[in-house]
Amino acid sequence: MTNNCKNCNHYKRLYRLFMYQYYKSKQRYCAFKDCLIVPTNNCAHWQKKKYEYDISVERLDKTLADVQYIIANADEERDT
Repeated sequence: MTNNCKNCNHYKRLYRLFMYQYYKSKQRYCAFKDCLIVPTNNCAHWQKKKYEYDISVERLDKTLADVQYIIANADEERDT
């Protein structure tokens, strides 16, 4: 694995709202430099990408409540 922008923890993609959908923009953002960038193959501030997951009890309870709401209201949506 090379140390380039695409696998850096500071590298972010921008999304644009067009009509009612979001689309990936061609512009890139560096959270460390706090500006738009052109991806490069080397950077002094490169950090390995970190993946974080939120599987807390509160989040799972909210998800369960949302799914139950969808199931309860699915019949009403089909009838209209």
